[in-house]
Amino acid sequence: MMSTKIETATAVRRNTKDSIKSTWQGGDKSQWSIWHWFIEILNLHPVNLEKSVPVFAKTDKIPNSSTWQVHKWVLGYASVPMLIHYL
Repeated sequence: MMSTKIETATAVRRNTKDSIKSTWQGGDKSQWSIWHWFIEILNLHPVNLEKSVPVFAKTDKIPNSSTWQVHKWVLGYASVPMLIHYL
């Protein structure tokens, strides 16, 4: 006869350093690189750190960003590779 072994799953312990939350904006500005300043000066932040992230019910309609806000964000991140490719 075959014996069966039942295993239960354990909770995954998360490392606090693995957070995907961006915290560099609130840090020491003397430690920023040129890319941090590029994002700051052009105001390309996708979210505002002073506001809490909204939580919506599943039945609510999905909020959207304005077209100009999305274009500004994409152009900010795409301009450097496009310039390098052009050169």
